[in-house]
Formats: sequence, structure tokens, C-alpha cells
Amino acid sequence: MTTFKLDRRVFLRGAIGTGVAVGLCPLDAMFDGNGKAHADGGPIAKRFLLWFFGNGVYQPAWHPSRTGAAPDLPESLSLLAPVRSYVRTMSGLNTVYADGHDDGMKATIMGRSSAGITVDQVAAHNLGTTRFESIQLGLCRGNRDSTFKHNCSFNDRGSALPPEMDPRAAFDRIFGTPLAPSGSGATDADLARAERRKHSVLDAVKRDLGRLTARLGTGDRARIDEHLESIRALERSLFSSTTGTPTGAGATAACTSPSAPPATSDIAVVSRQMNDLMALAFACDQTRALSYLFSGCQTYTFMTWLDVPADEHWHGCSHGGGWETKITTITRWMMGELAQLIGRLAAIPEGAGTVMDSTIVLVTSETGHADDHGGTNMPCVVAGGPALVRGDYHWGGSGEPVAAAGLACLQALGCPVSALGMATRPIPLT
Repeated sequence: MTTFKLDRRVFLRGAIGTGVAVGLCPLDAMFDGNGKAHADGGPIAKRFLLWFFGNGVYQPAWHPSRTGAAPDLPESLSLLAPVRSYVRTMSGLNTVYADGHDDGMKATIMGRSSAGITVDQVAAHNLGTTRFESIQLGLCRGNRDSTFKHNCSFNDRGSALPPEMDPRAAFDRIFGTPLAPSGSGATDADLARAERRKHSVLDAVKRDLGRLTARLGTGDRARIDEHLESIRALERSLFSSTTGTPTGAGATAACTSPSAPPATSDIAVVSRQMNDLMALAFACDQTRALSYLFSGCQTYTFMTWLDVPADEHWHGCSHGGGWETKITTITRWMMGELAQLIGRLAAIPEGAGTVMDSTIVLVTSETGHADDHGGTNMPCVVAGGPALVRGDYHWGGSGEPVAAAGLACLQALGCPVSALGMATRPIPLT
């Protein structure tokens, strides 16, 4: 075991003026001898992700038929099977509100009927200092006729923290914008961005990387190589052209055309890019609190790659003839995306465990039964490491407020809070 010890908050930094700071994945050099704490004696960081989706579910295809261990996973949840050891499903949680979307959103993630702080922001205030106290990302925007339909993160003043829907912009924010080649002279914003994208963020930190790896053991050098290749792969996905020009494993992003593709038009691709961004943000300790608006309320996104009518958007699929089958098809795909993210986090080593071991993910919606905007038996899933959440388990409630699940997550993460809005009694997670 190497005797060199490294601070968990170390970044690979580019030259002055580049704005590049690349966080490191967990390395042996950051931990004590048994991998249970950081080398400086501090505990391994805990992390929280709020995964919100709008428009509710078809409840018979969502809620397991029995409580207890090893529950059945109905069609909407079936793709969670590979990661079920992390997953705790819940039923019997309610919320009472007048409007099925706006008020439902507030009751679910704020625990109140008026605007206030959301569960992710409570976590952000209590999970320690990182480069970003919190990060907000999104995939399918909701109806813009209300702030609550297209945001799922609100600060302690009740002001919205809008999600970044463009994974390329999110990448630049998290990792910094690469240095532009000298003499580019571009004045148009899009051309300037494309010119900068001829270089990987990793090009800017080569010197700092060389100094660090010379002091690391063989295992940590291999972990860094794998981590940086993940960043390179995400860059290639985000910024390479659509011409199909081949790139080698060691090539940096945009060794093809500098023009970025209209990636936001392919929601299925963007979903995986967002998963990669969230996994890297947690692995690099860029933040410990994320909110992800997988879909806003009354989402008007067309799910053309799924077996639903091409002329019906997500919200339309939650009403009308055959809505049960259509909304189940959509939510099943969504849970497959969640499973992919959980698997990604569970594959990143951290000390004696993985990043997923110290993470809690709360998945919920603003309404229960989609067609009638019902506020009973709300969809709610909590996923987390074994010390935080008893997975492969279905818990059945008896009318507790759905916000009690958020309160339980906060307390499991060690946040010193006794309430989330009007929810004062957490539901059990272990």
C-alpha cells in the first residue's frame, strides 16, 4: 500500500486562465488503511440525488403486490431487477392538494402547500463543502405555464434553481471550458465554443496529472486512467461530429469536426449522457447534492423511440384511451435509465466500497394515478447503499405523507433535520 496520502478535494488544474479543474475519482491514497475513512480521518462523504418525474404512473403496473423482502417487480419497475439489492419500493404514501401538478410538486418534495425549500437543497446545506453546493440537471422540460412544472429544486427562499438541460453546457460547467487555441479570433459564440472543443479538458491538465501520477501506486494509476477515459468518452459523446469519423481510445474529444451535434434532439442519448455526468460529478466530489428533473409536470416531450403513438407526448400518454399501457411503457423505460445510473455508481470503487454505497437516490412524482391526478398511493422509490437503505424490499404505508420519504433520506444521510415541511415522522429505510 502506498504511503503517499492525498486530500479528497484535490483537483487536476489547468494553466491559469483556462478555467479547467478536473476532480479525481476515489483513490487508495485518499483513504486510511482499511478504506473506511479518508486519510485525514474524515468520514467518506454521503451524497443525495433527487430524481423527479412528472405525470404519475399506472399504479397496478408500478406498486409490488406484496410487502417485505424480495417483492415482485411489476412491469414499470421490472428493469430495476439487476440493481434490486439497492432498491426499496414504497406504497401507501399520500399527499393532499387542490391541483394535481403544482400543489402536488410542492407537497412531494417540499412537504408543504406553499413554496419553500426542496429536499435536495436541505441535503446540499448539510452534506459538506464541495466545489458546487448543488447541481441541477434536467432531461424533459415541463409546461412553462408554472414555475413548479419545470423546476424541481427550490432554495430556502422558495426561488427556483432551474435545471441545466444541455449536457454539453453541464459538462463545461462541471469540468471547466478547455483552453482555446491561440489566434482563433472567433467572435461568434457558437464558433468560439466549437474552436475550444478541438481540445479536451484533459489536455489542459496534463502537466498537473504527470506530477501526481509519479507519486501514486500502480492501482491508483490504473484507476485514474479508467476515470479519465470515462471523461474522454463522455466528451466524445457530447462534442464529436455526427460524421462517424473514427477515433482511437487515446484520442481526445473533437478530433473529428469541431461542430457539436444537436444532441438534445435525441432524448434517449441525452439521458445516458446525463447519467454519466451525474456519476462523474459524484465520483469527483464536485457536489454531494443533485436534483434531476427527468421530466417536468405536463411534459410535452414526444417519446418517439418507444412503443407509444408518435403524435402523443408524455403528458398526453397519461390521459385518454389506452393511457395505462402508454404511461407504463414510458415509466418502464425511465426505470431502466435509473437502473443504469445505479449500476454506474455501484461500479465506481470508493475505499472499501463503492460510490453507490454512500449515496441515496429518491425517486418520486407529483401525482399518483396519472389519469385522474390522484394524490394517494404515490410512486416512491428509494435506492441506496446497504448501510443506508435496506434494498430488495417493499414497504407498505398507511397514508403517511410522501414527503416523509424525503425526511427519512435526509436523516439517513446524517442531516440534522427533524422535519421536511409538514412531514415530521420519517418512514423506515432499514
